[in-house]
Amino acid sequence: MPKSDLPDALVLELRRTSLIDAGERVLVAVSGGPDSTALLLAMTEAGHDVVAAHYDHALQPGSGLAAEHVARWCESLGVRLWSERRVVPMPRGSAQAAARELRYEFLLRARGEAGATKIALGHTADDLVEGAVMHLLRGCGIAGMRGMPARRGPFVRPMLDVWRSDVAAFLRSRGVAAIEDPANSNRAYWRVRVRRDLLVDLERDRPGIKSRLYRAAVRAAELQQA
Repeated sequence: MPKSDLPDALVLELRRTSLIDAGERVLVAVSGGPDSTALLLAMTEAGHDVVAAHYDHALQPGSGLAAEHVARWCESLGVRLWSERRVVPMPRGSAQAAARELRYEFLLRARGEAGATKIALGHTADDLVEGAVMHLLRGCGIAGMRGMPARRGPFVRPMLDVWRSDVAAFLRSRGVAAIEDPANSNRAYWRVRVRRDLLVDLERDRPGIKSRLYRAAVRAAELQQA
């Protein structure tokens, strides 16, 4: 089950995670939002060898301010940062898919330059549930029901058993303010509608359903791995 007790549980979880080997350097993808901000801070507190990377998609007005925020945050932590702003045209097709493709290409390049072995992403238990629900609504098998894997190639997601509310509690306990991506409240995106409308309605009518969906997704991941 996702952790939901004390803010320090996040640090303890990242200290003992099996996704990261002792002594290996990890590149943390940092957007400046709450999840990636908490991941970088908790990884640092847990004693991991971390560097950071930020990709500016140049899609939102003022996106350069987010890059500046991340740069100041990393400097305050003493963490080296790799940063890049998009200068090439966006690939055709879905804007979200294209942005993700460019960001992952950058992260892989930054990993090589930084001498890191893994790239840590700040997805949470909420993201796992949202992904599973989206796949279910499209029609999927066990592979889709698992939402997103904790490990795929060099990419790892150490916070998949931590709820977004616990991330917020962790940041409050440290007096840290993160920034919010306007895209996360834009209902033009299917994931945002699932997060802010569908899952809210389901949780209101069937309290605890998010936790049950989480358990189902974890079980699907276990079956897929087997």
